[in-house]
Amino acid sequence: SALFKVYGRPIISPEMFTIDSWIKHYSKETVIDNTRALIRLFEIHLDQFHTTNECTFDEFLTWGNTLLNDFNEIDLYLLDEKQVFKNLSDIKELESWSFGEAEITDNQHRFMEFWDRLPVYYNLLNQSLSDKNSCYLGKSFKCLSENVDLLFKDNKDKQFLFCGFNALSKSEMSILRQLERMGKAHIIIDADDYYFNKKSHEAGKFLREFSGFLEKERIDFIQDKISNKKMNVEIFDCVQVTGQVKVASTILQGLSKDEVDQTMLLLADESLVGPLLKNLPANIKKANITLGLPIRNTAVKTWVEIIFSIQENKIRFNTGAFYYNDL
Repeated sequence: SALFKVYGRPIISPEMFTIDSWIKHYSKETVIDNTRALIRLFEIHLDQFHTTNECTFDEFLTWGNTLLNDFNEIDLYLLDEKQVFKNLSDIKELESWSFGEAEITDNQHRFMEFWDRLPVYYNLLNQSLSDKNSCYLGKSFKCLSENVDLLFKDNKDKQFLFCGFNALSKSEMSILRQLERMGKAHIIIDADDYYFNKKSHEAGKFLREFSGFLEKERIDFIQDKISNKKMNVEIFDCVQVTGQVKVASTILQGLSKDEVDQTMLLLADESLVGPLLKNLPANIKKANITLGLPIRNTAVKTWVEIIFSIQENKIRFNTGAFYYNDL
């Protein structure tokens, strides 16, 4: 509707992507999900460092996810992986260093050995995925930032519109800056002078850094509305976090139907979505929920855990019966 108001007549909407989907769409390699990348990393771990103490998948998961996320972050922020791993190794060596003539223990030695392995994991994982013409998400961002011409492989006249930013990694900002300098990108920021021009205001921190990265004095579409807008702010004290839900429910209960239709309830803590839905007053017939609810905060997680518990108990006690408490 916004495009229609500006253009004045019906038009064909542009293709719309989240930035992750957009990157995957133009990646020269197939972007695999974290689970597949994690399994491949485990295979590399077994091939290179197979020992009786380090070969179970359960033990690997305790640090494998973190390691894969770190690899993603290294590529997303265009860091020099060799320097990163060297710095990490040096830091951990200092942490394990002791005064006097005492030698480091076997545990300290294994700990140091692990940090020395990181470059091996990183290089072998990327080589293994590249051989199969695939990569993880962070690598695809890095590759596109180094090869923006891939965006114009099918159509050299393409234009891109970027909007709705919260925070961007260095690789994302690099892509946007290159496209903006080529005259192929339009960047729309919905922000206000109140926090953008006030250097001490943290809400404008990212936008100020982004503006400096683009080497622009001012980003378009930043307006001055907050300072001129009348707002009524009430603050309620709550003893516990769930007390916020009770207060919100009481306020909603006192609103008319028209007021409810014009009301948005914004949660700063996504874990409150469940309690809030259970406490919505009866006068609210339908609600539009736009915040995601993690599976770990639902009854499904408990149900799955119980199923696993039943199976574990059957195996542990070598019986075909079910423990009554699990049921």
